[in-house]
Amino acid sequence: MDFQRLKYFLIFSGILLAACVARPAEKESIRDNIWLLQDSDFTDAQTLAMKLAEKSDTVSEYLRDNFSEAGENYLADYDGSMPPGADMREVIIADLNRIITDSDWYREQIFEKAELSGVAYALIGQKPEGYERMHLNRMLLEEIYSNEIAGRPERYWLLRPSDLLKLQAFTTKLREAKDPVSRYIRDHCTETVKRQIQEFSPKSPPGADFRENLVNSLNIILQDDKFYDKERFLSVKLSSRARSLVDQKVTGLDIVKLNRYLMEDTYPDYIAGIETVPIDIRADSLEFDNAKNLLTASGHVRLQKGEELMRSDNAIVNLDSYDVLAEGNVQFERGSDVWIGKKLRYNFRSQKGDFGVFSAYMEPFYVHAESSKRISEDEYLLKNAVLSTCEGEHPSAYFRAQSVKIVPGRHVRAKHVVLYVGGVPVMYSPYWNQNIGDPNFISVVPGYNSRMYAFLLTTINNRLSKHFESKSHVDLRVRRGLAVGQDILWSSSGNAKGLSTEKYAGGIDDQPWAFGMRSAKRFEKAEGEEEDKWSGDLITYYAYDLWPDEGKTHDYPIPADRYRLRLTHNQNIDEQDYFMAQLNYLSDPYIIEQFFREEYKTDPEPDNYMVLGRRGQYYSASLLFRKRFNDYYTSVDRLPEATLDFTRQRIWESPVFYEGKHTAGYLSQQWEKNVATNDNYSAFRFDTPNTLYYPTKNFGFLNIIPRVGWRGTAYSAGADYYTNVTTTSFVDTNGATVTTSATNIFTRSGDARFRSMPSLGLETSFKAFKVWETYPGTTINNIRHIAEPYANYSFAPKPNVLSNELYQFDDIDTLGKANEIKIGMRNKIQTQRFNKLEPSSRRYGVADLVNADIWTVYYVSPDDSQNVFSNINFDVRSTPIDGIELYLDGSFDQYESQFETFNTRLSLFDKTLWRYMVEHRYLDGGSSLLNNELTLSPFANWTYSIYLRYDFYDKHTEAYGVTITKTMECITSRVGFEQQTDDDFTIWIQFWFTQFPKVRVDVGL
Repeated sequence: MDFQRLKYFLIFSGILLAACVARPAEKESIRDNIWLLQDSDFTDAQTLAMKLAEKSDTVSEYLRDNFSEAGENYLADYDGSMPPGADMREVIIADLNRIITDSDWYREQIFEKAELSGVAYALIGQKPEGYERMHLNRMLLEEIYSNEIAGRPERYWLLRPSDLLKLQAFTTKLREAKDPVSRYIRDHCTETVKRQIQEFSPKSPPGADFRENLVNSLNIILQDDKFYDKERFLSVKLSSRARSLVDQKVTGLDIVKLNRYLMEDTYPDYIAGIETVPIDIRADSLEFDNAKNLLTASGHVRLQKGEELMRSDNAIVNLDSYDVLAEGNVQFERGSDVWIGKKLRYNFRSQKGDFGVFSAYMEPFYVHAESSKRISEDEYLLKNAVLSTCEGEHPSAYFRAQSVKIVPGRHVRAKHVVLYVGGVPVMYSPYWNQNIGDPNFISVVPGYNSRMYAFLLTTINNRLSKHFESKSHVDLRVRRGLAVGQDILWSSSGNAKGLSTEKYAGGIDDQPWAFGMRSAKRFEKAEGEEEDKWSGDLITYYAYDLWPDEGKTHDYPIPADRYRLRLTHNQNIDEQDYFMAQLNYLSDPYIIEQFFREEYKTDPEPDNYMVLGRRGQYYSASLLFRKRFNDYYTSVDRLPEATLDFTRQRIWESPVFYEGKHTAGYLSQQWEKNVATNDNYSAFRFDTPNTLYYPTKNFGFLNIIPRVGWRGTAYSAGADYYTNVTTTSFVDTNGATVTTSATNIFTRSGDARFRSMPSLGLETSFKAFKVWETYPGTTINNIRHIAEPYANYSFAPKPNVLSNELYQFDDIDTLGKANEIKIGMRNKIQTQRFNKLEPSSRRYGVADLVNADIWTVYYVSPDDSQNVFSNINFDVRSTPIDGIELYLDGSFDQYESQFETFNTRLSLFDKTLWRYMVEHRYLDGGSSLLNNELTLSPFANWTYSIYLRYDFYDKHTEAYGVTITKTMECITSRVGFEQQTDDDFTIWIQFWFTQFPKVRVDVGL
């Protein structure tokens, strides 16, 4: 009896111990699940909250009835007048995610009248559980509230739990991580999955929830744009579909597609291939041959598979191989591409076919060819083809080519190409290779210029490889002769945005003149546009100039052989390191001014430099080489100069902050060779400014930041000045002796110098604001005024070495004593507006109606030549409504009651019909220049533009110009006229294919 009791006790104890030791199945962390909502998924939180508050439909009523007490309280008080606050959105998200996670609400009758997709109904019919149930619940929310919750178009490409074929073997492969792909996947899984993989043993199957947790982690990786790395996938044999996407710079949904293909290619035995989309077949009559598995369709036949659509009178479909023979009024569509013919053999699986003689639209071309084949998923081979962006049997301009390979919307390659305009051949090229979106294949600009006489500027654009493009120039100017040029452009994306002289030297578009004002927004990168990781160009140009001096006397002789060479390269080596280089060499100092006036107005003295830099979290470092190549420019060579810049940062856990920018380099002042009164000089300089800040907030609003600093600057040589008096005597016509003397001050190298500059300072400021509530609107939603008075006191005693004892290279060498207070007031008037980039999102953003800064400097101990106060300076920017931009800045001399400088820029536009830009730049005693530009589009396809530059100081018109642009169905033409003050005028005409970007040609020659 006792033995039996002992036996039962041991069995019970073993069971109890096993229950205690065994770990329950782990669910994935809520924050890691891809099907759960985040705040960014709301496209219209205001309308969603209102629907839930009003129980506007049966689904909204069900959701609200199942909300938490906190959610119910928020919705009961919500009137929809303002978007829900952050706290309310957080509660709504938590309640909806609880329903996504735990609810079987898809079983409810509330969906009987709902308009759901076939995919949703199919998933409901499967009665899913767990991870797939969360997928379905999220899908239902997106479809019911399609305008309020963002959809997940990538869901088709994401993995499902059933897609993991051999879970134990796959888990073993991830645990061992012998290949770089498995290592990456293991290291980027969620913490829960990492632990489950680490604890996995082949002897015991994975936990109940492991499959779903692993699928969720893999789906997170599928959306990772860093999953693909060339080195990581070197040992993986990629499929053609994966290689095709790898060759492109994919974004968004295509990243998920690529990553799904990569996973399938890497683990073909462990991850199921994505399901093939079936062919949807419709016709007036369908006959099925069961023995051969053939389907014969007659009358209004319509076959669709994915984005491919085929229509015909009759068709025979092999349901095993997906071969199709279509006859009679055949029309094949794929995206924006449309093919029309009488007969088509096509395989929907391989996406290849024989199209024969056909006419088609292949973006952006209308194509006619004697024969054609689809040789891959996206590429067509055409023989004896005619391509034109003009529709119709007799286009006004077209290309005829012996053979063409075209990827619609992306790329075209052709051999033996002839361009016809009005039926007349105007150009032949043995080869044509470019991306759709590249500049026009050829640009021809005829015109007349008073300095050049008649001219013809020709540019041929070609693609050399995926990353390299070329521009070949052949320019004829009757008065100046023949000139040729070759530009090579390269970029990581393969789509160079333009030459460096256009991107970085102020080029804004293809206008033939340089408008005096430059609105900063005209240079901004487009929203969503990524910068190339590396890009550059090589620009070469040669002209044998028949009239180089243009009938004028110049400081330097100008040769007949004139040339330029420019090399530019910029590269982001990684997220922190970068390299930039620019090298220029010119035959003479006037070639840019005479042949590239647009470039000259923004970059009259081309620079030469190389920079290697690094951007750290708390610092930036760079090594700069700057060297003058042409001695007719004045420059400071830096061979080299190293910089280490520490941004303002806290010193460990103390309340003190540090800031410092340290430079060391060998500097050499190189004067223009015609400046005989100055000698070149050079020295090594080490500069180390160091400042400590102690920021405090007093009384809850007043910022007071005292600072103390020291700046040490060491020079290997200082400046010693000496005077040279030259006396000259001569006998004039009256026999009298005349003596003249000239005094010149020269510099010679002196002893080394070390300048020590201690400094003290104090910054103080506070902000006050007031809010006026207004009726919600698209332009004004409440108004807030922020006023910020500030003061900044700076004190530095007279340094031990004065600036006149130092070589002057830049502003560092001019520093001296200071005892002054900068006093100013910043004012902002703000409102809330809907996001311009996503107007449908109904999300608010803060917009500055007015942003103004006004300041002056009070000199505590002014010099004899100084007033007690400096000029009153101001900087004002205003965008009161869309279509109006105003910028003001300047300086007012209160002692003379006059402006020293006053600059104004005003832009008015309505985005479609007109745009007016005016800028006035005033400098007391120097200039008063007015720039205007007006662009009008009063009629469809017509654009008129006029500009005027007038100098009030000299009371004369500096320049004016007019252009008229006509956009036709496939050709755009433009005629222009420009007049300069020196009686230099230009008349020109240009045309291009409308579907291609315009070509910027610097015709202000």
